[in-house]
Amino acid sequence: MNRPTPMLVAGLLSLSAVSIRAQAPNVAATQEIERLRGTFAMVSGQADGADLPATMTRAMKRVAEGNVTTVTMAGQLYMKATFTVDPAASPKTIDYDMTGGFTAGKKQLGLYRMSGDTVTFCFGSPGGERPRDLQSRAGSGVTCSVWRRESP
Repeated sequence: MNRPTPMLVAGLLSLSAVSIRAQAPNVAATQEIERLRGTFAMVSGQADGADLPATMTRAMKRVAEGNVTTVTMAGQLYMKATFTVDPAASPKTIDYDMTGGFTAGKKQLGLYRMSGDTVTFCFGSPGGERPRDLQSRAGSGVTCSVWRRESP
């Protein structure tokens, strides 16, 4: 019977270690997507450094199921997207592939921070670059919003 050579065994062990490491980020991302799940109400928002009107923020709802999020304003579709996250990045990153609303067909790159039942998102313009931090400045094209969980 042929016995595996030490080199073959080392190679297989090395491949197993790489496979385990490659799966770890996927597990972390899946867990983070689960944390973002639920119904959220907008608390505040800024676009290009200017506060969004209170009438708008009070009307906004975000519902996330799995890796799909839908935002409505006064019950009407505002945007819908599938999303991916990288919770290992600092700050954490989130990427939207827009599937509904006025930005459908575009990609939007963002950052986020979650603390308890509150999540802050900052996104660059559709098709634009990812923001450098969690702030919206005049002329930046960055939109930031703060959301509070209403239900899981």
